[in-house]
Amino acid sequence: MSAFFLAFLVILGTVWGWVWFRLVEPSALPPFAYWPLAAVFTASFALQFLRWIFRAYFDARPWLQQVAYFFFGQMIILLFAALAKDAALSLAHLAGFPPSLHFERIASAIALGLGILGELWGIRTAWHGLVVRKVRVALPHWPATHLGLKVAQISDLHVGASIKADYVAKVVQRVMDLEPDLIVLTGDLGDGNVFELQKDLEPLRRLRAPHGVFYVAGNHEYYWNVRAWMAKMKELGFTVLENEGRWLAKAKLWVGGVPDFTAHKMEPNGASDPARAFPKEKVNGPSLLLAHQPKSIAAAAAAGFDMMVCGHTHSGQFFPANLLVRFFNPYHHGLHRHENTWIYVNAGTGFWGPPLRLFVPPEITLFRLEPESRVTVG
Repeated sequence: MSAFFLAFLVILGTVWGWVWFRLVEPSALPPFAYWPLAAVFTASFALQFLRWIFRAYFDARPWLQQVAYFFFGQMIILLFAALAKDAALSLAHLAGFPPSLHFERIASAIALGLGILGELWGIRTAWHGLVVRKVRVALPHWPATHLGLKVAQISDLHVGASIKADYVAKVVQRVMDLEPDLIVLTGDLGDGNVFELQKDLEPLRRLRAPHGVFYVAGNHEYYWNVRAWMAKMKELGFTVLENEGRWLAKAKLWVGGVPDFTAHKMEPNGASDPARAFPKEKVNGPSLLLAHQPKSIAAAAAAGFDMMVCGHTHSGQFFPANLLVRFFNPYHHGLHRHENTWIYVNAGTGFWGPPLRLFVPPEITLFRLEPESRVTVG
């Protein structure tokens, strides 16, 4: 048994134990609630162990992964609920108002209930809360007479054990209903062997737009044979960009694309390089870079791109991770200005791991790109 696996079990045991002894036990639940909850806790911990074993030594079991992810997400939410309760009680002690045992029981029960409700709401949002975020951006190098473009962005779909063809088809239909001029997919499309997910990827073939559909790889494709993923995307009708670009003559837009920011760690000769994706000669229009991680923005701005769109962060995916993700990325969600370059970070169209989207709904982004000489960013 590897040291990593032992560390994994210790961490899981700590999380499960903390939630049980700091949230469930102090709640003083009646026996009809206490014992079923104890059984669920025990079974959910065992599921994490089984998921690891099956993934490492046997064929993957999608249903096992889905159930295990469900309970893992529940424990993460309950852990934060327990920590918040403990912090509140500690502050009360420091302020000279030590809470009574009765008050601690009530606080624990409330935190436990809110944690469970938060998990249920997050699951509902993950599966049924897909939103379309509309963003207007004014770009230079277009004459005021240019009609502008509608660009739809999908990112971090994570097709795999949980996200299947039905969800992909729903996303595709929402995008096509928007009637975009251009469609871009900015990485982390899947989690798994592309040959085993072909049926689930098939709805993507329906994505079509007057100026094309473009794709760049994210870090998760590199975990699962990025070359096979790129080949599949080409077969589905996408233009795959890897440190290169295309001039869209009718749209008067340069579209460049780079592989994931960490690609060099998995393919020494495949490092992400926005400068190579920038036009070698002056073009009569703005430039748009497709990347996966916000960390590509510094090189994108240095290369001279007018705008970069990306994903990767999931904006934390669920509360309270959405409050922490900003400390690990230069930009974590939304539209920002980096020097002379606009950057937009998509919060993710799917989810990774737990089917959980608490206060961070999955999104499709619809950009309205317009001439800078005619409009102000809205």
